Amino acid sequence: MTWVVDSSVAVKWFVAEQDHQRALRILGVPDDRVAPDILIYEVCNIFWRKLRQGEVSRDQAEASIGELLRGDVAFWPGEDLALRAFEISQDLQHPVYDCFYIACAEASDGILVTADQRLLKQLHASRFGHLGCHVADV
Repeated sequence: MTWVVDSSVAVKWFVAEQDHQRALRILGVPDDRVAPDILIYEVCNIFWRKLRQGEVSRDQAEASIGELLRGDVAFWPGEDLALRAFEISQDLQHPVYDCFYIACAEASDGILVTADQRLLKQLHASRFGHLGCHVADV
């Protein structure tokens, strides 16, 4: 099985928030973990926001980002997914940055795992519904 992780799941690997333990289960399985390289930018931005809001320290944010980069997620280049992500965004009427994850799931024959309820709702109401699941369902 190939799991495509989005930023809503990856951040939970490092921050004890809702579904933290469920997200950690993904790291404990021998399956492949992949993500479009946009994951790096989104996770950095989330940690920037969490640092500004006092939810994490700078050391924790930097260590978490470093661990993500050294971890066992294979990153797909955005340029390989961009056109398909744009096409999917038009079908779903959903922001294109989330559609990079759907395009990655499609390209890798994987399943997108997310904690983003809005994305899942749109995904499951479309022809792409088979490509995604909630982190609690892994």
